[in-house]
Amino acid sequence: MPFGGFINALPPGVFILVHLVAFLIGAYFAYQSFRAGAATFGWGVASSCRFC
Repeated sequence: MPFGGFINALPPGVFILVHLVAFLIGAYFAYQSFRAGAATFGWGVASSCRFC
């Protein structure tokens, strides 16, 4: 089994759920960065969030 091949054994719903949770965590951190006045960090987190 190649490295990471176990991912193919997971149902698609788990795949979507993991990525949705990762997106929500990233969006939360971006929101907190913008609220704290650290827009550079907020944009960095927001731009990396699309690669989840």
